Amino acid sequence: MSSSYVGTLHEINSESSTVALENVVSWGTEGRDPDNEVPPSETVYEYIVFRGSDVKDLKIQEQPKENKPPNPPQVPDDPAILG
Repeated sequence: MSSSYVGTLHEINSESSTVALENVVSWGTEGRDPDNEVPPSETVYEYIVFRGSDVKDLKIQEQPKENKPPNPPQVPDDPAILG
C-alpha cells in the first residue's frame, strides 16, 4: 500500500530511523494502487510516527503566511469626538 499523509513535521529521528508528524491527514493511495485503493480520510490524527524505511517521499512545505487584517484606524485626537 502506498498512502500519502500530510501533517506538520514534528521530528526526524536518525537513531531510531523514524519520521514523526503532528496533525496528520491521510490522502489515501490517490489512484496509485487501483487493486487496493484506499480513499482519503477526513480524520485528523494528533501524532503519527512512521518507520523511515517505509517513507518513500518526504516533502517539506512552508505554511502560507496569514494575511493579517489592517489595524482599525485610530480615532483622531479631537476633543469634539466622544468615542
